[in-house]
Amino acid sequence: MALLSRVRKLIGDGGDPIYECRRCGTTLDSDAGDCPQCGKSDIAAYEIR
Repeated sequence: MALLSRVRKLIGDGGDPIYECRRCGTTLDSDAGDCPQCGKSDIAAYEIR
């Protein structure tokens, strides 16, 4: 998540992002590398403003 932290510093912090598996939709913690439900590593981060 180092890249996400760098981007957040550049554009500002708009709130706490929500992390979600792109395959099954499970909500995840920010430090999750793989989805515990389906095992995929394709994680999306959404910021709700």
